[in-house]
Amino acid sequence: MPAYYTNTIENFINESSNSIVGILASQYSSDGFVNLINKQIKAWENQIDIIKESFKSLEFYELVKSKWTIIFEYTIPMIGQRIDTVILTNDKIIVIEFKDGAFDFSSQDKWQLYNYVMDLRDFHFESRNKKILPILLCSESNQEPVANIFEDIELILTGKNGLKDVLTNYKKDLEQKEFDHQNWIKSNFLPT
Repeated sequence: MPAYYTNTIENFINESSNSIVGILASQYSSDGFVNLINKQIKAWENQIDIIKESFKSLEFYELVKSKWTIIFEYTIPMIGQRIDTVILTNDKIIVIEFKDGAFDFSSQDKWQLYNYVMDLRDFHFESRNKKILPILLCSESNQEPVANIFEDIELILTGKNGLKDVLTNYKKDLEQKEFDHQNWIKSNFLPT
C-alpha cells in the first residue's frame, strides 16, 4: 500500500481523529512496526488537529473539500521512508514534513524534506510537470510562513498557525486544471 491513509479533505474533516489514528496505527503495525510508541501516536494526533483546524478556517473550504486529497504516510520506496502528509490540490503537490514538539527548523529536517521533494520530482512518474510545494512545519513554533531557499528549492517554514496562510495563497489556483489523484497515489517510481 503506497500510503497509510488517503481521503478527500471533506471525509478527512468529518472522520473522527481517533478513527484516523487507528487506521494509521494499524497500517504502521502491518508494516512490521510492532512496538508502536506513544510519541508516534501523539505526533499523528497533533498533525491531524493542525490540518483539520487549518482547513476548517479556510474561506474557500467549500470549493476544495471534495476536490483535494489528503494522504498520510506516503511511502517512497527508493529510500524506504514515508512522507508525513501530502495534499493534492487542483494542480499542485503539497508535501508537509511535521516536526512534532519542535521549535526550530534544523538543517537535518530541511534535508529530509528536500530529499522527499527530489525523489518525487525526479522519480515519481505522476509528479512530472507538477509544482511541488514543500512545507516544514514545527508544531511548537510561532513562525509565520517564510520562504527559505535550501539547496536549489524553496521550502516554506512555518509554525502550526501558519499552515492556513500557506493554503490560502493557493486560492487563486482553484480554477487550474485538475489531475487524477488516484493515478498519482498509485504512480510508479522510475529510477534513472
